[in-house]
Amino acid sequence: AQGMGFAVWCGDALGATAAFTIDVQDGAPHIANSPITLPMSYTNTGNALADGWNLVSNPLPSPIDFETMSLGADVDSVVYFYNPANGNSATYDRYSNLGDNGGTNVIQSSQGFFLKASGSAVTTTVSESDKINTNGGGIFGIGGQVPAHLRLSLSSDVNTFSDETVVYFTAGTPELDERDALKCGFAHSAAPQLATLASGAQIAINAYGSIDGAISIPLRVNVGVTGTYVISGVEAEGLELNCLSIEDLETGIVASLENGATYSFTMDAAADPDVPRFVLHANNGPESSFTADNTTVVVGQPVQFTATSTTGNHAWSFGDGAQSTEQDPAHAYTMAGTYTVVHTVDDGLCSMSTSVEITVELSTGVATSATTTTHVWANRDWILVDHNYQGVEPLLIEVLDATGRLQAQRKVAAFPGR
Repeated sequence: AQGMGFAVWCGDALGATAAFTIDVQDGAPHIANSPITLPMSYTNTGNALADGWNLVSNPLPSPIDFETMSLGADVDSVVYFYNPANGNSATYDRYSNLGDNGGTNVIQSSQGFFLKASGSAVTTTVSESDKINTNGGGIFGIGGQVPAHLRLSLSSDVNTFSDETVVYFTAGTPELDERDALKCGFAHSAAPQLATLASGAQIAINAYGSIDGAISIPLRVNVGVTGTYVISGVEAEGLELNCLSIEDLETGIVASLENGATYSFTMDAAADPDVPRFVLHANNGPESSFTADNTTVVVGQPVQFTATSTTGNHAWSFGDGAQSTEQDPAHAYTMAGTYTVVHTVDDGLCSMSTSVEITVELSTGVATSATTTTHVWANRDWILVDHNYQGVEPLLIEVLDATGRLQAQRKVAAFPGR
């Protein structure tokens, strides 16, 4: 039948097959002068997570756009492909424009793919207008406006297989709902699998909904080969929460996933895949704000810095090479200039930094005295100093520039004059 899908394995060695050619188009190409209905059905066994999976294919002799296909009223807006490169199913959700494992909206000619139905209204068609003028794409490109999201990956040195799961925050709820893309279990037996959990279901692309505070999402891991595996946060786009960590429920370890950090763990292939192994945590991290009692001072005048938060480890960089690990340090500058002070708070998982500029000026006059006064005038050719100092030793007059460097120096008699 037009649009029927098949899952086959062929080759001369697992993972090392020599190149060969298969003709998957028998006879004249199909032209959708009228929409071609894909052969889909729905059987209700009472298991909503297992029911409704249909393996179909693109019957046209060119790539088609999943975004424009007409789906049955009970067909999810998600397409699933098998990606042999990582041994898992790639997912693409046309509602969110998000994909995992390289899944996109492009379906190549004769490409087999899964669709999932939740009821009997399964009439899904492919039309000539769904064709796109490109031979690129497939599960190796993506388009559309991508919402704020987090992408986690699972890999190992055991083999070259890997997996991904995605959470986005512009639609849906923390519970299982119609915006979530379920995990497709079609995978290589040796490939690891990673999914978030919602209401007991495994989710490939989790529409978590808007964030109004710290969140915690359980993660399910299943491996086909005993060994050491690595979880990493490979994308964190547009998130309001900036501190990501993962909690290993088996070992009790909590590890940061900030800035591409990874977490390594061992797992037995016989471990129960239905028991969550991890919890993903996201929050705003430590508070790094602080106050300075003055942002404009003169050389030698201390600035008192006070951290807003009393938790975590504090690190200060004052911009002149000096540093401090005190919570509320004071610092005085020896030269005039503008300095950027950076305050970093690290809670062991995440860090946050804020900064402020401090302007340091030279003193604009001589120290006050009850019996002496000094006046200074200058133009481009000369500097005139009027004083009434009197003493035995000569009076030393120095001229400094705005950076505190000595430009001129002269000794004069220590009695009132100019």
